[in-house]
Amino acid sequence: MSVRSLVATASAAVLVFASGSAWADGPPPAAAFGRVPALEDADISPDGTHLALLGANAQQKVVNIIGIDDQKVTTLPLGDLDSYDVRWAGDQQLLIGATFLQKWREDPKHVYHYDRHIIVGTDGKLIGKLLGDSEESVFITGIPVLGVTDGAKPSVAAMGLASNGHTDSYAEELSKIKRKKQDTTRALFRADAATGKSVIIERGNDATRSWIVDANGDPRVRWDVDLSHVTSVMAKPKGAGGYKVLYRVTSTERDPDILGYSTAQDAIYLRVPQKDGTSKIARQSLASGEITVIGPKAPSRSVGLKWDPRRNEPVAIVTGEEDGRYEWLDPEIGAIHASLSKAFKGKAVEFVNWSRDRKRYVIRVEAADTAPSWFLFDAGKGEVSPIQESYPELKDAKLGTKTYLTYKAADGLEIPAYLTMPPGAPAGGKLPLIVMPHGGPGARDDAGFDYLSQFVASRGYAVLQPQFRGSAGFGADFQDAGQKEWGGKMQTDLTDGIKAMADKGLIDPKRVCVVGWSYGGYAALAGITMHPEAYKCAVSINGVADLPLLIGEEVHAYGSGSDSAFDLQTLIGNASGDAAALAAASPTRYANRASGPVLLVAGEEDTTVPFEQSAKMKQALEDAGKPVQLVSFPGDDHYLHATKDRVAMMEALEKFLAKNLPVT
Repeated sequence: MSVRSLVATASAAVLVFASGSAWADGPPPAAAFGRVPALEDADISPDGTHLALLGANAQQKVVNIIGIDDQKVTTLPLGDLDSYDVRWAGDQQLLIGATFLQKWREDPKHVYHYDRHIIVGTDGKLIGKLLGDSEESVFITGIPVLGVTDGAKPSVAAMGLASNGHTDSYAEELSKIKRKKQDTTRALFRADAATGKSVIIERGNDATRSWIVDANGDPRVRWDVDLSHVTSVMAKPKGAGGYKVLYRVTSTERDPDILGYSTAQDAIYLRVPQKDGTSKIARQSLASGEITVIGPKAPSRSVGLKWDPRRNEPVAIVTGEEDGRYEWLDPEIGAIHASLSKAFKGKAVEFVNWSRDRKRYVIRVEAADTAPSWFLFDAGKGEVSPIQESYPELKDAKLGTKTYLTYKAADGLEIPAYLTMPPGAPAGGKLPLIVMPHGGPGARDDAGFDYLSQFVASRGYAVLQPQFRGSAGFGADFQDAGQKEWGGKMQTDLTDGIKAMADKGLIDPKRVCVVGWSYGGYAALAGITMHPEAYKCAVSINGVADLPLLIGEEVHAYGSGSDSAFDLQTLIGNASGDAAALAAASPTRYANRASGPVLLVAGEEDTTVPFEQSAKMKQALEDAGKPVQLVSFPGDDHYLHATKDRVAMMEALEKFLAKNLPVT
C-alpha cells in the first residue's frame, strides 16, 4: 500500500458523511458547514514515521495514530472528552490535549473549565496524565505544555501547582486559590514522556505566572505579577545562577510581546511597536541584553514569527494585515514552501510541522472559498499525499467570494473588514447584509475559510466581518483603542461599515441583521437594542448581555484580585468606578428598544460567558414584550464542541434568518 492510500484509508475513520458535494439543486446543508471538522489538528513524529490526526465524526472526536511506513493504524475514540490538539513527545509518545468541566463542592453553582493532557503510546495505550502524580495540580484550571525535549529520553516541561508545605486540607484549596491566599504556588515540572512521572524543576512564588523554557526544558524566562499588577519579566541566561530583571511594567503599560526563546542564540524574540503603528521583530540576548532588529523588510502592523518545532528556532517572519506573508529566515524551509505554493496556486499553504530531518512535512491548504485540506509532503520523493479534508462534504462546493477592504469610521479611524458575497451574486445586487463581528474582542478574522460566514453567504446574504477597533493583528494602538469602548466606538464601527457598504451600492441598508459569537454576541445584542435603526434582527451565540453581571461572575469564580478579573475590568471598565458606564453599555438595560426578533443560542455549561447571560437577556426581552427565542444545549460549552449541537445551532440560524430577513 502506498503512503497515499494508507493515509486516505486511515483518516477515513473520522468521516461521518459521504465525502464531496452533491448539492446540484441548492447549497450544501447546514450539517456540511456545522460539523466539527473531520480533521482539525495533526502532528508528525520527530522521526517522521507516525502521524497523529485529531478529528470528529457524528458521535465524538477521534484520534488516529498512523504508521506511515508500516501501514499500522490505531484509532482512539474519545467519547465525551473534548480534545483540542495532538503533539508528539518524542518518537513513541503522543500528548492529547483535552478539556473537561467540573463543579466543586465549595462552589456548586459555578462550572470550571479544565485543560489537561493525556500521554499515549503509538499503540494507543494510556501511559498517564500529564502531572497526574502532582496532587496539588488538580486545582489549577490549565496545565500548559511549555516545551518538549527531543532525544533518547524525551520529556515534557509543564506548569502546575506545588505545595508550600502549609496546606491543611486539599478540600479547602479551591476557595483559597480564588482568594489568592492559597498555600500552593505555580511550579515548573519535567515529566518523563515514557512513564508520565514528573519532578519539580523550579518553584515560583505567589506572583509567578509562567515560564519560557529552552530545548532541554530548563527555565530561561519567567513572568511575575505582584498584587499591584506590576509585571516583572526575568531572564536566566545559560550558565547564570539566577534571574535578572529584563522588564518591569506597571498595570497601565503594555507587557513586552515576547514571541519565543532561541536555544542556539540564548536570546528571546520580541515584537516591538513603532511610533507609526507598525511593529518590528527584534532579538535580545539574555546575557548582554543587546537588542538587534531583524525585520521585516517592509513596514507592517501585523507581525509575528513561525518557529521550527524541532530546533526551537524561528524560521520566518509572518506579516500582513490582509493575509499572512512569509519572509523566510531559513532558506531551506523557505524554498520548499515556495515550491509547494506554486503547486497549490491561489491557495494558502501552511507548514503545520515537520520531521527533525526535514524530509516529511504536514501541510494545510485552504482559501477563502475552499475548506482546509491536509497533506503529507515527502521531500525526498517529491510526493504530496492527501491526508484528509476538514469539511469533506464541501469538497468542490461553490462558495462565496471573500474580499479584504477598509472603510472610515466616523472619527476617521480606518477599519479593516472582510466582505463575503454569495456564490454567483449579481453585480450591484443590493443584497441583504449580515454583519458578523468576531469574538474576543482581542482576536481577528482572516482571509481564509470561515465556516459560519460561508454558510450564511451560501444562503444568499452578503456577510461583512468588520475588524473593529480592539481587534488584534492591526497594531498595538489599534487594539488598545478598544479599551472601555464596549457599546461605544467598537459598536459604531459596525454601523459605519453598513453605511460604507451601502454607499458602494453593494447592500440594502434597510435589510440588515447582526450575528455574533461571544463578544460578537454582545455586539449583536447591543446593535439590536442600542442602534435599533440599523438592524432588523439579531443572533447572539453565547454572547454577553449584562456587563456588571459578567464582572461579578468572573470575580465570584476566580476572586476579585485575580488576573482574569483585573484584565476584564481593564478591558471593559471597573466594577466600582465605572459602574454607571457598565450599566449603560449593557443590552439588558435596553431590551424595550429592540427593533426586531432576537435569537439567543447558548451552551448551558459555558465557562467563558455563563449561561445566565443569555437567560437574563431572554427575560429582559420577554418582559419588554419583544420577540425572542432561546436555543440552549445542556452539557455543551462556549464553543459548542459537539457536532450535533453545532449543526442544530446552524439549522436554527438558517430558519431564523429565512423568516426575519428573507433574501427575496
